[in-house]
Amino acid sequence: MGCWQLISIIRGLFILLSLLFGLSASPLFVSAQWLWVCLLIAVNMLTSGLTGFCLLSHLFCKLGAKRA
Repeated sequence: MGCWQLISIIRGLFILLSLLFGLSASPLFVSAQWLWVCLLIAVNMLTSGLTGFCLLSHLFCKLGAKRA
């Protein structure tokens, strides 16, 4: 599995978890503050798309994940 696939899986998982914990209609609701995690992920995805720099990608590549 390549770096970008791992990053997509992690981003998707964190978005789903933060929505589950942040939306009041969810059975796992904790606090609306969890919605800030979605905002931070969106900003990270936007800057990664515009600049090509993703810190998580560099970390995974240093840990030995394929660049594909």
